[in-house]
Amino acid sequence: MAPSPDSDSRASAWRGVEVDIRRAASAGGRADIGRFSLEGTRIFERALEAGVPVEVALVAEGYQDDPSERVRRLIAGLERAGCVLHTVADEVVERLTEGRGNGAILGLVRIPEQPGLAAVLAVRSQAHLHRPRRPLDVSQAPLSTEPGTPPPTAEAGGGEPGTLLVGVEIEDPGNVGAMVRTARASGAVFAAVGITDPFHPKAVRTSMGNLFKGPTLRFATAAPLLAELRTLGVRTLGAVARGGVPLHEAPVDARAVAVFMGSEAFGLPEEVTRAMDALVTIPMAAEVSSLSVNAAAAVFLYELRRRSV
Repeated sequence: MAPSPDSDSRASAWRGVEVDIRRAASAGGRADIGRFSLEGTRIFERALEAGVPVEVALVAEGYQDDPSERVRRLIAGLERAGCVLHTVADEVVERLTEGRGNGAILGLVRIPEQPGLAAVLAVRSQAHLHRPRRPLDVSQAPLSTEPGTPPPTAEAGGGEPGTLLVGVEIEDPGNVGAMVRTARASGAVFAAVGITDPFHPKAVRTSMGNLFKGPTLRFATAAPLLAELRTLGVRTLGAVARGGVPLHEAPVDARAVAVFMGSEAFGLPEEVTRAMDALVTIPMAAEVSSLSVNAAAAVFLYELRRRSV
């Protein structure tokens, strides 16, 4: 018996989703389709909790038939949220997940519009990553357009000055996702510079869904970010393995602060270190040369948070 036109149409639809999920595995593909991919039960749960609109998902037959309350609740939640669900053979999802056991469900989410840096740092508590066309409520931080008005500072707007964790040219998406998670845990905003990509599938997985809990900023190079931070009066601290001010002596005041972290292999680029207000080093035992970039980020952010309370 020949397949019905309806079955052909359904197969064509989910195959198109499969193609886009594969495209979302590369930076160029994500840029082309304007979306990034999600994988696994927990990531989907966190997306729903944050109100992130998951547009479409591929669900393995075995997962769709899972009788557990957790999976039933997730599927029902996605349906209520308007996500288009395609049930496909288990092997289709297994190929896409490469056998990872996070839950046999994958989907696509639109890459959010980037909010303004001043608003993120000044009214951090108002930020939400995925408000369509309104990525950030800045009603508490109006930016005057009257002639002669000085530029806004990161202390304006009724919110406490924010902390920015900046990952510069960090190639490993696992490290990037872990840094996003660390930033969220400390109340900081994460900014990605250069090849640092928080929307890489591995970064999304490693963030454990924390990518959805606040805004994430992206800059092709450090120059425009540094220029805007200077305009806003944000203090910049560069993390270096040796030769900097000890972290516990780092200059910190009531201003917002941006902590710049480089890759584990190369550290911060020279043009970034030259632009910092201070270079800061974590004191360590003599036999240890450095920490992982995420461990260093956690130590930095903990110390800054400790000194701010």
